[in-house]
Amino acid sequence: AFDKHQAAIARLLASWEYVNHSGFSAPPTLPAFLRGDRANWALVGKPLNFERDVEPELYDEVLEYATGDSKVPGQLSVLGPAGYGTTTILMNVSVRVVEERAGSVFFHRPGTPLVEGDVEFASSIFDDACPIFVIDNAADHLLVIHNSLYRLKALKKRALFIIGERLNEWRSTHAKLPAKEFLLSPLSDLEINNLLN
Repeated sequence: AFDKHQAAIARLLASWEYVNHSGFSAPPTLPAFLRGDRANWALVGKPLNFERDVEPELYDEVLEYATGDSKVPGQLSVLGPAGYGTTTILMNVSVRVVEERAGSVFFHRPGTPLVEGDVEFASSIFDDACPIFVIDNAADHLLVIHNSLYRLKALKKRALFIIGERLNEWRSTHAKLPAKEFLLSPLSDLEINNLLN
């Protein structure tokens, strides 16, 4: 694809991180993560963080779509209050998809534009594989996500959008996108034990 579309690939990778080729061998940023900063791919790939209860069910939904025969785009939403680990959950699921070779994962880079054309282009460079687009703080990009879903549906292109957002932010945008929602709860006893470990 790069040989034929160098400018489009460069623009795509400026706004999206191709998780399949991320730096899992870099030093993990554990001290900064424990102080509240975002994890890096090496930390999540080790893994040095704990799994939230919602992650296995979320991953099963991702796997079901990625290995299914749907010809229309799908969407899954991870919603919870601030500080509940939404970003880390999105990263955990992304890494698991890559490790199990279940799809090609594009993770939107914070602070960069989300362009409908980039999503359509990324979907066009895969023949049979299902591209997975992961978007954190998705309320900021609601219109582009909405337009991308309908554009891909019209083109009969399969792609899965996994979005994360604060529950109140998502509800206040009047988001009506058809999606299965995964709501984050306070830590369970199992999660507390895993966190302490």
